[in-house]
Amino acid sequence: ETAAEAASNPVAKTDESILSGRQSYARFCVECHGMDGRGHTEMNEFLATKPADLTKPDWKYGTDDALVFGIIKNGTPNDMPAFAGKFEDETMWNIVIYLESLRK
Repeated sequence: ETAAEAASNPVAKTDESILSGRQSYARFCVECHGMDGRGHTEMNEFLATKPADLTKPDWKYGTDDALVFGIIKNGTPNDMPAFAGKFEDETMWNIVIYLESLRK
């Protein structure tokens, strides 16, 4: 899926989608980014590139929903692993919604 195909989040931003995203984040993302999203975890000593602080308003690869979805799905070179095939697109979109709530 390209950024153009995922131009807008097909999942509605609701309390339920934020909660679902938070639960998925806790399962798949917290090890590197921490529960608070700031990236201060023990993984810092093992990774060449430190995990992003997801609470900041701007990220290295952008904060547009489609870009964030693409990063979760496809990973980034030498940084974040790809999660394509590990869970459904809807789960990734819910994580995008949750991450947006961390930046506010």
